[in-house]
Amino acid sequence: MNEGDGELSYSQNSFVQAPSELYSGEGIPTNKGNIYISKSSPKIVAKAYMAQFQQDFTQFLICRSEEVYSNGRMLLTLRGWPISSDAATWQPWELEIMAQAITKLVSQGLIKEEKLDTFDIPYFGPNEDDIESIVHNQGSFVIENVNTMAQHVAHEIEDNWERAKVISKFVRSFTESLISRHFGEDVLELLYEKFTQFTCEHLAKGKLIEHHSVIILLKKI
Repeated sequence: MNEGDGELSYSQNSFVQAPSELYSGEGIPTNKGNIYISKSSPKIVAKAYMAQFQQDFTQFLICRSEEVYSNGRMLLTLRGWPISSDAATWQPWELEIMAQAITKLVSQGLIKEEKLDTFDIPYFGPNEDDIESIVHNQGSFVIENVNTMAQHVAHEIEDNWERAKVISKFVRSFTESLISRHFGEDVLELLYEKFTQFTCEHLAKGKLIEHHSVIILLKKI
């Protein structure tokens, strides 16, 4: 996730909505206590997110194929995860910390538990294999190049607390509207204070790393 404007920016378009399969036929949430894929999530959760991403990214490619000329190129940058990781347990660092902050407020009685249980992040970060498979199956483009890069978050700031505050402000820029719609505006300040605190604790244990896949697609003739 990155801040930005326009159709292809991370903050405006993650190519995915939260899967409907995260709820039973009776409307009971299957990923209770989590806001995304986690180690405690049932296996169906990761499968549901992947299936939703396949559907949404395929539709995205279909729409773009109508706009790009034959032999034209399209550059995409997607937040994702390394192939060496397990899709059933991997989650972006900011979602892990956000879940920690929300859970803390639930334990303090400031957020109702059912609010946490029904909050599902509308995001999926693919790896290179996921991208290549969907592009191949959709058929409008071929991949000229794909490369996944790792980078440390806000590495230029040495002080962990100052670094955590900058990171928290950045994450708030693309999560606040989603958080406020579901949990209400009353908890926002305290939630992001907790997020900053937990981010600082994570930084004390090691660097925060995120992965981005850069893909060059060529439109078929």
